[in-house]
Amino acid sequence: MSLASWDVVSDREKEQNLGVIARGKLAHAKSKSEVDKLQAEDQKFQHTLSQHTAALDDISLKVNNLVKKKGDSDEKLRSLTVVSSEMAKYKEMTPQQLMKQLGATNKALGKFEHVNKKAIDQYTTFMDQLQELQQKKEVIDQSREAVEKFMSSVDAQKEETMRQTLERVDKHFQEIFADLVAGGVGKLRMMNASDRVIDPEETPARLGEEEPTRGVRIEVSFTGQSSSFLTMPQLSGGQKTVVAIALVFAIQRLEPAPFYLFDEIDAALDAQYRTAVARLLAKDARNAQMVLTTFRPEIIETADRFYRVYMKNRVSRIESVPRAEARKVIEEQTRLGQVEA
Repeated sequence: MSLASWDVVSDREKEQNLGVIARGKLAHAKSKSEVDKLQAEDQKFQHTLSQHTAALDDISLKVNNLVKKKGDSDEKLRSLTVVSSEMAKYKEMTPQQLMKQLGATNKALGKFEHVNKKAIDQYTTFMDQLQELQQKKEVIDQSREAVEKFMSSVDAQKEETMRQTLERVDKHFQEIFADLVAGGVGKLRMMNASDRVIDPEETPARLGEEEPTRGVRIEVSFTGQSSSFLTMPQLSGGQKTVVAIALVFAIQRLEPAPFYLFDEIDAALDAQYRTAVARLLAKDARNAQMVLTTFRPEIIETADRFYRVYMKNRVSRIESVPRAEARKVIEEQTRLGQVEA
């Protein structure tokens, strides 16, 4: 009994288990179907989401474009308010007049068929270059003004220095000329570009307003009379030599040199002027060394050293001689007529 009973129970349990398994399979199949359905719905949702995202991006782009267009429209509107004032004059015109005006405008525009399309870019480039050049020009103008101001200052200083120097030279010239020419009067006159005499009594400020000094005119009188003043072109050869000697020594007294070399400066002078020149040389020789060549006796009487230059065997020779020998050489040369008495 017991064994048979156990077999019956086992069959029943098997049936129950099979039922449970069948129901489990059915539930599993149903769950899988629901999962597949959910996955399909999820894919559909993702697709829909992608479409909405793309649509949103497209809308955002359109919004940005619309904002930009609105800005452009606002700008055009502002320009139209300016153009409206230009358009006012056309409101009163008839259609025929407007057509005529339009034809004239089109005809005028027809002249510009071959317009340089790069003109605007070139214009912008040229304007930039122009601005740069203008800035450079301003710098150059400022530099030029500074240079001109400096040059004016230098010119004023130069003019004043020249005036003072000529006054000092003129003072020495008057003294030396009076020593060379008994009763003679000489003076230096500053001249401007218009050949007008500049008054030495004029102030530097007054001189700055006039034309600058362009030269010096020498006026001398060998008689001492103011009515007999002569200029250099009016003088004889000997007189010009006297004036030249006076001027040279006047300049040298302003800027003395330690050594002087003169070549027959007394050749064209009369005896009285040769004597005066000899005294002048002796006076200035106290502070400088002077060497002269001469065929005249007056220089011999005031000189300290004497040298004879002669030719021997086609070779120049020089020797020191005493004063008496120097006089003898000069007298011999004069007697032979090698120089004019």
